[in-house]
Amino acid sequence: MPSRALPEIERHLKAGDWNGFRKQLRRFEVATAFPYSGYVVVVVVEFLREQGIELPVSREPVVQLLIERCDPLTCANRSDAMAAATAIAGVSVSDVALAAYWRDLTGDEEFEDGRRLLPGKRPTGASSWMGSARTTRY
Repeated sequence: MPSRALPEIERHLKAGDWNGFRKQLRRFEVATAFPYSGYVVVVVVEFLREQGIELPVSREPVVQLLIERCDPLTCANRSDAMAAATAIAGVSVSDVALAAYWRDLTGDEEFEDGRRLLPGKRPTGASSWMGSARTTRY
């Protein structure tokens, strides 16, 4: 979202106006349909952490109220978002290794293949995580 949208979002947060807050955020949705569950997102984030990649959460004053009230998974300015996207794009893993990670972490044997867990362009075999990484930034 553009930084010019932050004052309006902050106004809704300060007032406790969650409907107005969500309405403002919806204006900046990348996609309305996200085909992965929150459970999958948690597994991906943990995998990235084990690879030494932490999703950025800004400490800039302009977003502190948003961070405090909403505890987002990630909230980054353009440069931090691009750095994270570059790091994520550099992670490669085979579908077999990814399925094994899924089973080890979750105990779930129902993992179909890496394509269900990781969106983006992927060759057969070794895969690039989130080939076209989409990152929320301000």
